[in-house]
Amino acid sequence: MPTAFRILPDANLLITRFSGYVGCDDYRSCYSETLNDAHHSVGLDELGLVEPGTVFDVSFDTIKAVAADVAEANKGVGETFTTAVVMPESVPTWNMKLYDEAAKLTGSPERVMIFETIAEALACLNLSEHRDEVDQVLEELEASIST
Repeated sequence: MPTAFRILPDANLLITRFSGYVGCDDYRSCYSETLNDAHHSVGLDELGLVEPGTVFDVSFDTIKAVAADVAEANKGVGETFTTAVVMPESVPTWNMKLYDEAAKLTGSPERVMIFETIAEALACLNLSEHRDEVDQVLEELEASIST
């Protein structure tokens, strides 16, 4: 699986990791699983990590569908929640920018921001104190993607 996720309830954080080829089914499945996870809660911030060499082959229809699912699951959230994505320069950012636009079209309070480092993303989410826990989870997710 080119995607993996874990929810850290104490940090109110969803961590997703993308690696290799990510197609429409992979992308949709990842977010469907997160929304149905027992630890998912409304307004959950997200830290997304995109590995170098990742290829997103995801249609705009799929991006819109995922954004609509996330908006529906977060209906009634009064405040903005953030998806902070760490992407290497070698991976085009078009899909994250399209997702941000699709989220706006759904009326979702989600905002998407792109960063070069995990430290910057965690600072944006006000979660710098969770760095060790995040690093451990990212290692575990990398291992689950590799197998």
